[in-house]
Amino acid sequence: SLDLLAAPEVPVFDLPRVEGINVDAEESSWADQGLRVPVLSGDDPFPAQARVGWDDRGLLILVTVHDETLEIAENPGALYEADSVEIFVSPVHHTSGPKVEYENRDVYQVLCAPDGNGIYVYDSRVGAKKALTPTPEVRSQKIPGGYQVAARIPWADL
Repeated sequence: SLDLLAAPEVPVFDLPRVEGINVDAEESSWADQGLRVPVLSGDDPFPAQARVGWDDRGLLILVTVHDETLEIAENPGALYEADSVEIFVSPVHHTSGPKVEYENRDVYQVLCAPDGNGIYVYDSRVGAKKALTPTPEVRSQKIPGGYQVAARIPWADL
């Protein structure tokens, strides 16, 4: 079995409150707000940056991916097989690897296609939250040199 207590210490960040954010995959409403996170950078072939914050309605995420050639998945349930953004929210830290069983991870996951035509939610949470129907707001769009994905995950979903 996987001993999550033995997992390496995970940094804790204070997510800032943000105001006036539109979930429209446009960076302009963020101005200088949000915690900036270099998701993939350096020598990665598809660098990405994220901005994260919260407001009265939920958790807000904006991801910008730099990728000149987009591969779009045909099956909404398999967005992870092509270019996409995956947002994971969980109350506990999970390590990755072949021994982690997805079904046993208390995770709310949103997958977003880069062209705005695919959104899929996996809900592997346990307990009372599992019974809720997830209602994230998600928008994505192509931009020069890549794409942007914006999401608001309502507090009621979490």
